This record gives sequence, structure tokens and C-alpha cells, in this order.
Amino acid sequence: MKAKIVLIVMVLFTGVTMQVSAQYGHRDRGRDRERVVVVKEVPGHHRVVAYQGVTYHYADGRYYRPVNGGYERLSAPPAGITVNFVPNGYKIRMHKGVRYYYRGDVCYREVRPHAYVVTTRPW
Repeated sequence: MKAKIVLIVMVLFTGVTMQVSAQYGHRDRGRDRERVVVVKEVPGHHRVVAYQGVTYHYADGRYYRPVNGGYERLSAPPAGITVNFVPNGYKIRMHKGVRYYYRGDVCYREVRPHAYVVTTRPW
């Protein structure tokens, strides 16, 4: 009887561990390891941006993309995506006569009025 209880507890623990592992995995990027967070819903009011066939969402200063029935929280949007806003709290920096808007590690360049493309930092 004791062995059956231990076996049941082990099976349940393994299932919970695998589920948590699926939600909070890691991506190997050389020496740095980046935590992957998947949420069931994008929090609060959000904006939607389509890019290369993927619908990205923006809410609370973060970008999300759909993955396995949920949304992966991204550390930065893909370079090349065009949005119609610059996040609150941005800073401006001029580089070689071009105005760049940046917040954190994300850099934007205005390509036309109310259209900003995400770029790599030129400086």
C-alpha cells in the first residue's frame, strides 16, 4: 500500500513539473540563458501588430506573440516590425542626422508620420 501511494505521488509530481517546465523554459543563447514566459492572455488593453504572418500584441510595455495556445512574452519585438506608436517613457537620440526613439533595449525610427520601424541601435 505504501509503495502505491509513493508511486502515485511521484507520477503527480512529474506531471506538475513537466507542466511548469513547458511554461517556463529556457532558451540557450550562448552563455546567456533567457527565461521564456508564456501567459494564457495578454494583460489589459493591448495593441495588435501584424508582421510576417505573425500577430504581435503590445501591452504594458511588453510585446507578446502567440505560441501553443498562449502568448510568449518577448524581451524585444523583431527588428523590421512597423508600429503606429512609440511606447510611453521613450527617449530621443540623434545619430548621423536621424532621430531615433528608444525605450530600454528597443529602438524605433520614424519612417513616415505615425509609423515607426523597430531597428537595431545604430550607436
